[in-house]
Amino acid sequence: TVDGKVVYDVKAGTQTDTKIRLKGKGSYVKYAANGQYRLLSGVIAPSSQFSSGIMAKVTVYGDNDTVLYTSQDIHYNEKLMHFGVDVTGQNEIRVEVSLVTDNEWDDPIILIDGLSLYK
Repeated sequence: TVDGKVVYDVKAGTQTDTKIRLKGKGSYVKYAANGQYRLLSGVIAPSSQFSSGIMAKVTVYGDNDTVLYTSQDIHYNEKLMHFGVDVTGQNEIRVEVSLVTDNEWDDPIILIDGLSLYK
């Protein structure tokens, strides 16, 4: 944990852990893609510890904080959301949780399964 943010740095060329747990707004996972990949895909779901008083989003950023993908609003009873993002030519990719509705005391926990980079 760095400054309250969960950070995973995955070396380029390896497939990621299949399950990633991001807790709280601003938590993220970051990849050094070095322009070698075409697609980032995975499945997003709120965990069972997700308060009904908040809504979150998952955003995928590329180089220079360019937004490559933003999920729909994620509520506590959301169905699984499959996503695929074109990351062609990106050197660094960041998958980050943000809050749409914040109740100021609960941290959303977002589970991302099968997060993988493909050439």
